Amino acid sequence: MTAHVTIKETRLPTSAPQGDETARLKASQEREQWLLEHFQALSHYLLVEQEAERRKLSRILHDNIGQSLTAAIINLQTAQMSDEGLDTETLQQTCQTLSDCLSEIREMELNLRPSQLDDLGLKLAVEAYLERSLSGSNVEYRLQDDELEGRLDPRLETAAFRIVQDSVQLCRSLNIDCLLTIRLGQDDKQLHIDIRCQLLDENQSSQELMDNNKILGMRERTAMLMGHADMQFQEHEAHFAIHLPLKTDPSFSIPE
Repeated sequence: MTAHVTIKETRLPTSAPQGDETARLKASQEREQWLLEHFQALSHYLLVEQEAERRKLSRILHDNIGQSLTAAIINLQTAQMSDEGLDTETLQQTCQTLSDCLSEIREMELNLRPSQLDDLGLKLAVEAYLERSLSGSNVEYRLQDDELEGRLDPRLETAAFRIVQDSVQLCRSLNIDCLLTIRLGQDDKQLHIDIRCQLLDENQSSQELMDNNKILGMRERTAMLMGHADMQFQEHEAHFAIHLPLKTDPSFSIPE
């Protein structure tokens, strides 16, 4: 059985012709209602994700970085009080502990906002993110981005990156072997994001992903850019075909 969740192409209501005050007022109300509905949905998603991210960062800071720094401080304080200082083995352990802490801090920084996205663009940011996030995981990935050319509108690049990020976290949420295929391309009018998540465990169904909060995030980012998305959930495969216009409406900003 295949379940289909389709997001139809969304268009921001246009303004009425000059002179027709009633039509102009109605168009203005429709525009405000459209923006309100989608901003509310996206804001809800972002608040949930923000709280989840805060809990994750809190655990990392307390369980990993906090304890590691405490151990390093104890070693240094012990050496300070000792006439002999730190022995070679303890010194090496302390240096390794501090190096591991720095690596974790850099990982946190990249997950929050990868510098490659601002400096190098969507293509290289996605490549680096997939390598960093999925290397050694139970999700095998394939990326096809040869059709992606140059830099895009920064708001479009951010939204597209977050959609890819959501799809990766969606696949990883099942904690089973998956094959994730991502294809990025563009034509004169649209950016195309094609994502397939194939479940390699026959006991798992992709329909378990339908109620995941990441689906809401992907859907609302698409809607806010007035794009089109088709989401299909088959027995062992989820397929997301997302098309975003290259020109975004400059009259409003898109939350991250």
